Amino acid sequence: MERFTVATGASQGQDVNGLLQIPAIRVFIGVWRGQRYSEVFGTQGQPRYPDRGDGYDLWHAVLASTADVFVTFDKRLADHVERIPDLRMPRVVRSIKELLEAVSRSDAAQ
Repeated sequence: MERFTVATGASQGQDVNGLLQIPAIRVFIGVWRGQRYSEVFGTQGQPRYPDRGDGYDLWHAVLASTADVFVTFDKRLADHVERIPDLRMPRVVRSIKELLEAVSRSDAAQ
């Protein structure tokens, strides 16, 4: 993989791989890549057109990166977040029932 350097305010370079350790950037890039992949290759060979809500999906995913659990009823967005490699947080739940089960498991573990 190519190595890129990003200049910081202190004239120091930071590896892009280091930037990917920042949860908000990791989630943004992961969801963005998923959206682009689905537009080029699609699911089951059916590419999709860009959607008006794609920008909002990115925004919601970045906001969710600060939480432990991300509740969304948007299947496509949930799939994009879940496909991000080695992402521990946020955990995606797709219904209120799943959220309540996750909370009860968390309470039981404590």
